[in-house]
Amino acid sequence: MKRVLLALASAVALMGCAAQAQEAPQAAAPAQAAVAPAAGARVMMLRVYVSDAARAAEFYGEVFGAVGSNAMGGNGGGNVRIMTLPGGLPGLILIQSEQEETMNGSWVMQVPDLQGTLERAAAHGATLMNTNFDAEAGGMPSRSSHFVDPDGNIIEVLQMGGAR
Repeated sequence: MKRVLLALASAVALMGCAAQAQEAPQAAAPAQAAVAPAAGARVMMLRVYVSDAARAAEFYGEVFGAVGSNAMGGNGGGNVRIMTLPGGLPGLILIQSEQEETMNGSWVMQVPDLQGTLERAAAHGATLMNTNFDAEAGGMPSRSSHFVDPDGNIIEVLQMGGAR
């Protein structure tokens, strides 16, 4: 819980610093061409390392509704699956790997039903961490909790809006 609150506080602080930086007058800089950020940059895919690509594809399909488990890879294939989350991008690239040091990623998934998602995750092999975040974020009531997927990746599921 402390980690979640610290991460949220850090994000708010960074947003505040960015806003202040935009408002502050710019100091004279050496004459050089400015490079603008890429227009429309967005996350397209999350690379997730798993021990069994077929099982992971089933897990993410059942828990988050990911579809399109295209099997790819050499030597008979199937060690890479590409899936799309409902609503389009970002998608998931599930990469089968026996190297444990490549596993244990962590990210946040926004969901419309926190409790239902946690129940589906547990029913399909996830370990619930029983963390609870309940606060207002972006002017909306928000709740979240974490679980560990069957490959050790930590996923925070966040429901924004609705009743607490």
